Amino acid sequence: MAARKVALIVIDGWGLSSETRGNDTMIFFNFRSDRMREPVETFAVQRNFETSTKHPEGLLVVAMTQYAASFPCPIIFPQQHLDNVLAEWFSKHKIPQFHTAETEKYAHVTFFFNGGREAAFEGEDRRLVSSPKVATYDLEPKMSAAGVAESLSEAIASGKYPFAMCNFAPPDMVGHTG
Repeated sequence: MAARKVALIVIDGWGLSSETRGNDTMIFFNFRSDRMREPVETFAVQRNFETSTKHPEGLLVVAMTQYAASFPCPIIFPQQHLDNVLAEWFSKHKIPQFHTAETEKYAHVTFFFNGGREAAFEGEDRRLVSSPKVATYDLEPKMSAAGVAESLSEAIASGKYPFAMCNFAPPDMVGHTG
């Protein structure tokens, strides 16, 4: 492979700068796969939209980690399997646990908290509370906090769970609206 020059490529609001040319390299370095799947897929696999901009010939796309098994790009840090995460430890010790959040943060109390595992561990109960359907959460800043609080309160009141967790979405999601 020929040596490649390093140059800064600015992405301005998802539009590529005119500096992207054939044989360039794009390095996507966000660790969170949920934030990176769509942009990496656009350049490494297929375009998800129509555009008059040509896909540069010989474009090399490199990812910080494996964002999806189907992506053919080289990765900098291979995926690691996390063993004995807290939810797994509770499960091994037969300690019931409860995880709840609304749609926007549900993956944080399930997939991310469980070390990248989609399925619940034995003894792990989950409850999803639907997030409101609005364009941006500044239009409904309370989101579904009351529903998450009620879900958590019920779980605690049941006396079944020595461990109960939730993620209240509004502080983070409303903050992203500016």
